[in-house]
Amino acid sequence: MIAGVQRRATKLISEVHSLNYEDRLKYLRLMRLDTCTNRGDIVESYKIINNIYNVNADILIEFDQGGRRGHYRENYLKEVLDSM
Repeated sequence: MIAGVQRRATKLISEVHSLNYEDRLKYLRLMRLDTCTNRGDIVESYKIINNIYNVNADILIEFDQGGRRGHYRENYLKEVLDSM
């Protein structure tokens, strides 16, 4: 629903009215809302994993204990990013 609002709002700008949705977003330097949501999720996950928030990450996230000499957080984030 909100994506439809973004779609319609970008059409109201006269310079980009005739462009397709993707080109309007590029011209206006905007991200698709689903991309914004995914990016926000990744940022929040990073903050939780790196103890920026006062939250016990072990309760929320299961870390890989695969013998990576202490680099389990880095590999976990890479796997999350690669899956998107």
